[in-house]
Amino acid sequence: MKKLTFNITNKQIISSCLISSIAHAIMMNEYPDLSYEQSWDGENYSKQFERYRMTISIKDDYCVGVIRNDEFRGVSEQAIDTLMNESEFPTKAIDLLKSETLEYVLMDSEDGMVVPIVTSLFYCSTERSLIISDDEESLSADVETFALFIASIEQQVEYWKNYYEMSEENVVLLLDLFKTKSEYFHTPIYLTYTQQKMLPGEDIKEECIISFAEMNIFM
Repeated sequence: MKKLTFNITNKQIISSCLISSIAHAIMMNEYPDLSYEQSWDGENYSKQFERYRMTISIKDDYCVGVIRNDEFRGVSEQAIDTLMNESEFPTKAIDLLKSETLEYVLMDSEDGMVVPIVTSLFYCSTERSLIISDDEESLSADVETFALFIASIEQQVEYWKNYYEMSEENVVLLLDLFKTKSEYFHTPIYLTYTQQKMLPGEDIKEECIISFAEMNIFM
């Protein structure tokens, strides 16, 4: 087993999920065809790009996650169990991975069965983050994928500003909603008329409404 440890807490990971998904929701009013790239399902956040998929399951005092990078041969079933059993993950983290997170990386295996396939697993506590894999090369690639989520908030905002070509008004809205949602993570919030006018475009598109609603943010 290969592993790396970071001085990154679960709260920092949750903040990263919020920054990413709020920026995404705002810009779905400009780029609705990219709606598949990020989503929430309850307290499970998923990000999907061309070659990889990542899902993070969030609890109040920890979170767990899985990464599947299609450039590498992933592991499934027994190998995943072996990784988790050899890891330093607490029992509650392993239980959450098995019951929820791994359900988001199901694929058809070589023998025709539908199974979870991953290249890395990670656990984030109130003190640190630990990412594990059975292959050093795929672990290194997955850490690059994970790097944005352990960068500073300022770096992440700049990344998404450039990625979506966000206007200054879009960024102001992003930071405003991020502040509110960080304080009231479990509480529904509503965009004011002024905030709705800060969205790109003229009419509000369905993809934008859905992306916000997945985070309990409503028009």
